[in-house]
Amino acid sequence: MVCDNCTEKELIAGRYILDRFFADRCIDDRAYITDTDEIKHITKVMRLRAGERVEIIAGPDKEYLAEIKEISKAEIELAIIEEIKKKRELDCRITIYQGIPKGQKMELIIQKATELGVCRIVPCDLKRCVSSISEKEDKKIARWQKIAQEASKQAKRLSVPAIENTMEIDEIIEDMKSNQINILFYESEDNLMLKDCLRRITSSGQKTVSAGIIIGPEGGLEECERAALCEAGAESVSLGDRILRTETAAIYGAAVLAYEFE
Repeated sequence: MVCDNCTEKELIAGRYILDRFFADRCIDDRAYITDTDEIKHITKVMRLRAGERVEIIAGPDKEYLAEIKEISKAEIELAIIEEIKKKRELDCRITIYQGIPKGQKMELIIQKATELGVCRIVPCDLKRCVSSISEKEDKKIARWQKIAQEASKQAKRLSVPAIENTMEIDEIIEDMKSNQINILFYESEDNLMLKDCLRRITSSGQKTVSAGIIIGPEGGLEECERAALCEAGAESVSLGDRILRTETAAIYGAAVLAYEFE
């Protein structure tokens, strides 16, 4: 049976999939969306109206079924109907340190890593990076953050990964200290496979709560960068005999760690 308030959405497994949005504030049993771009998307693109039901995310670990009550140019007011209690986020906080790739590959990495549950994505300006975002960094980061937000809504996550400002090697090493483990994907590694590294970590019995994945750009890491990262505690691992593109390595790594530590 379908609720009268539900619009004609995609029907999967006998139920309607409701649109999902981030609330800007909540007061008692009311939620409010005030972001002008989001209001335009809801009213002009989605064409939602008062009386329709949606899902809203309101702060960490809080999501609700809500009904649209009033729509204006300044805000959308929603009535909270009930809390949705589902585990959406990974127990392990994963950070991807990604060497900045060419073209629009970073957008793909951000979108898919977000869907897989990654917590943070750090663009890294490494020696072999062909692309640089230094001149338009603020605009690039803002665009990437928007992509992460849209991917979070699609994946029904409760949080949006943080897209950090660009880091160079010294900043990466300092940032790595906040992670319990750091794994460096290195195409010339011969001694340690990723699966063996993860087996050792999981067999120790210690719960992994934060992990970093370090991935070079298309040209890979220079030896001095690899040495500095390993000296700082990163484990250099091989993904096997096949050579993956940088965007494939990021997605592969996020999926493997999400599976292993979930």
